[in-house]
Amino acid sequence: MDFCAHCMPYASLTKQQNKKLKQHGKQLFTIHYKTPANNKDMFKDRAEAAELLSEKLNRFQFSSSIVLAITNGAIVMGKIIAQRLNLPLELILTDDIGHPNNKDYSIGTVCLQSRTIKRRVYVSREYIDQETGRIRSQLLDKYHKLTGKDQPLPLQNKTMLLIADSTTELELIQKNIELVKNCKPAGITVVIPVLSEKQLYTFLQEAKEVVYLKTVPENDMLDTYFENLEPVSEDELTRLLQASADPKPLRA
Repeated sequence: MDFCAHCMPYASLTKQQNKKLKQHGKQLFTIHYKTPANNKDMFKDRAEAAELLSEKLNRFQFSSSIVLAITNGAIVMGKIIAQRLNLPLELILTDDIGHPNNKDYSIGTVCLQSRTIKRRVYVSREYIDQETGRIRSQLLDKYHKLTGKDQPLPLQNKTMLLIADSTTELELIQKNIELVKNCKPAGITVVIPVLSEKQLYTFLQEAKEVVYLKTVPENDMLDTYFENLEPVSEDELTRLLQASADPKPLRA
């Protein structure tokens, strides 16, 4: 299937959104498929999308960047992207801190590297610290089981290629961006195959840049743009994360 890769600044955003983003020096990178008339643009699976994204990310090859995957599906893509760019692959595991009077109400989010707490939360610092420690202990056990490693890589002063699956909820991706920001990275590039225009505009306000393959109408189901988007089991994740990370060069 033929495709063309090119820079496309602020393609389908409003004039007001374009002006605001340009003031912040944002840059979009997109790849558009060339398909026969009357055929919907589709990707075979996450692996195909990752290959195409890798080609658009080749400027990061052999850099000090880190490929950071935030969900199971993103790890599948992140593994391929990390191999193609000869970069380390890392994952971010998170869990919410529940309010002491209602555990289903989140007052913050914790990962192994940082945490975020909502504003105007009238809960003792002691409770927040205790819950942070408890959650991190559980996350560290899960991280070791999945990766075989004792600790994740430090993110400070590194450029993060934040890999997100197209089926991941916008709120979850935003939570992860905030957590990574608290680690003081050199910059964050959101990498996602398919997204809505609303998501695109949101990410551009929170990250340095967005690299994607396709924008779609707001009400479209994003998983319909993939022929195969099967759930990823924990056993498959363990195999991917613990397998040898031999780099594979980008296609000519």
